[in-house]
Amino acid sequence: MIQFHGGLGSYLALCFGLILSPALVQAQDFQGAFVSDNGFDHVVVHKHHVQASAVSASGNLCDVDGDYKSSGWVVASHECQFKLIPLANGGFKIDLPNESACDAFCGANVSISGEYKPVPPACDNQRFEHSLTVYRSQYHQQQYEAAYQTFSKTLSACKPFIDFLTHDKAASELSLSLKQLGRGQDCQRLLNQTRAHGQTEAALKEFYPPVMFDSYIGTARTIWFNAKACGDAL
Repeated sequence: MIQFHGGLGSYLALCFGLILSPALVQAQDFQGAFVSDNGFDHVVVHKHHVQASAVSASGNLCDVDGDYKSSGWVVASHECQFKLIPLANGGFKIDLPNESACDAFCGANVSISGEYKPVPPACDNQRFEHSLTVYRSQYHQQQYEAAYQTFSKTLSACKPFIDFLTHDKAASELSLSLKQLGRGQDCQRLLNQTRAHGQTEAALKEFYPPVMFDSYIGTARTIWFNAKACGDAL
């Protein structure tokens, strides 16, 4: 996962409330990490630099690095330039035309075009991974209630800001603490939030492109195993 750095959400919200038009927000107001709704596309904005990345369901990648101008423009090359267009949620939109010169930085059928929202500090990659590490430590020490309380709030809060592969793998791990606590119904409810729950391997293979399927099937099998174990705990 990409390294997340953020924390200006409240500041951006104040800025949008004080000015009449979001179009007046200058590029330097965007600092930190931003993510698309699918959780796979990321933009990290530094003071003078922007890193944008995207991945398609078929595994094609897009990586665009550029200089960050005060006018709001990102210049990746002489031909590849684009602007961060402010949105009311404190994020921005990147709108690249078809057959843009920026396609030179991307594989087939993938682009950094789209809407991006700011990532909360608690969902910074390092903090998310730290919370998961603490959960694992407490779980292995058989502190199941503490383990669940440690990570459940983080996972719930960060679900809109992570991709489903990351979410479902973490949810599968979290379900083990509920199983150990004898909370079979809560365990099933948690796993019901994953894409694998209630599906079959054949259905997933038909729905997802090969690269995505291969990335997910291991987690899916673990979810099915844990769902059965939780059912046995009822």
